[in-house]
Amino acid sequence: MTTKQLEVPELEQLVQGLLKELLSSKDIISVIVEAVTAAVSEAVFCELKKTVSFNLEETNNLREHLRKIEESLHEAKNVHFLAQDELEQYQLRSNLRVFGILESEKQDTDALVLDVMHNKLQLPHVNISDIDRCHRVSAKKEGRPSPISVKFSSYQRHNVVFHAKCFLAKSGVTIHEDLMMKPLALLNAAIVKYGLHNMWTADGRIIVKSGAYRFRISSSEELKTAK
Repeated sequence: MTTKQLEVPELEQLVQGLLKELLSSKDIISVIVEAVTAAVSEAVFCELKKTVSFNLEETNNLREHLRKIEESLHEAKNVHFLAQDELEQYQLRSNLRVFGILESEKQDTDALVLDVMHNKLQLPHVNISDIDRCHRVSAKKEGRPSPISVKFSSYQRHNVVFHAKCFLAKSGVTIHEDLMMKPLALLNAAIVKYGLHNMWTADGRIIVKSGAYRFRISSSEELKTAK
């Protein structure tokens, strides 16, 4: 009897018999198990690979996003502190410090400063009404008098005195802007790098002359990277 002549029930029984015979063989079962295991493993591996690749990309994107946020926060923090320092320095815009005026037990700092204004700076029109406050700012150091802090009654008068400081050359007396601690430390560091004669301040801002260029230094980071 040929296959075509078999009835459907007989064909089903034949197939079932063949399958039963095949499945009774350990070698066949091992082959099937290995094939199924390999197929499942490959499928699972591909899915895991896709998941890991996606998670890795997301992690890298997140890290880059966090890095940009940190940079923005750091920049904003620096801007905030710089603005705060500039505000504090602005409050001293009418102040000057006079160095080199000798000390005595009974001294009138107003009179000492006015003497410098009249006789050394050639500013006879500056008088006691132009001075708001005047005092020594630190204890006397051996061999060197402590500076005198002078707060003028107006910023305009401060400018008149400050711009006349060129007349103090070789007098032993010097005049500088009154700087807060941070700007003063930055100025001293800039002097070490560029030299005293290549530095000056203008309204608390530190200006550097390097070759043919002039530029402002606002932070220690700028000082490190400046040429």
